[in-house]
Amino acid sequence: MLKPEDISILRKSLHMDITQFAKLLSVDNRTIRRWESGESGPTGTANSVLLAIKERLEKNPYHSECFAAFVAKASAVGGLPYLFLKLFEYVPIEGNHG
Repeated sequence: MLKPEDISILRKSLHMDITQFAKLLSVDNRTIRRWESGESGPTGTANSVLLAIKERLEKNPYHSECFAAFVAKASAVGGLPYLFLKLFEYVPIEGNHG
């Protein structure tokens, strides 16, 4: 599980306020505040997404600005569903390469 300071660092690395971050993860603003204060922590899909974002930013910090812009757009447009669709946009579906 991520530490509270990890969550805050991730949010700030993405240049997001609490409202944007909450929308991206499909949770309430209060939930983000509880995670960042250590009162509770992310579970399920939100935890998986946060771990993937953390791994992505650590793996290639030189592209973090571009990645942050991509994630911010996903948050503004529709959160996780949009993010997933955009991530898989260029992945060919087996048997359908047209």
